[in-house]
This record gives sequence, structure tokens and C-alpha cells, in this order.
Amino acid sequence: MTIVKITIIAWVITLVVRFFVSANISKSDLMHYSLTGKLKITPGRVILGLLTTVSIGLTVASIIWFLFFSGVI
Repeated sequence: MTIVKITIIAWVITLVVRFFVSANISKSDLMHYSLTGKLKITPGRVILGLLTTVSIGLTVASIIWFLFFSGVI
């Protein structure tokens, strides 16, 4: 059950970081994105990518735990 709590915390942290990363996009970055379709890689975006990957992995692990080890089924 601890993995589920960690998964929830990881998703909350991911969503908070996503809010701050999207709030820090400047007008020039938006114009550059609209012209080229590419965003600059910043440390915040790298951290957001890592957190998203970890959150998805923990979600899969939680689903497997519920299906095979929880004893509910």
C-alpha cells in the first residue's frame, strides 16, 4: 500500500512542477515554438520529463501490485 501513496505524491509533485514550468514560458519562447515547433530544453523541462517518467512507472507498478498482490481479486 505504500507504493500507492508514493505514486500519489509523485503525481502531485509532477503536476506542481508542470504548472511552474508552463508558467515560466516567455512570449519569445512561445513565438519561437510557433515558428519552429521546438522548445528549448531547460532544467525545469528535464526535471518534468523525469518526474513524468517516474510517475508513469510507479502507476504501472501500483496496478501490478493491485492485480497480483493485494488479495482483493
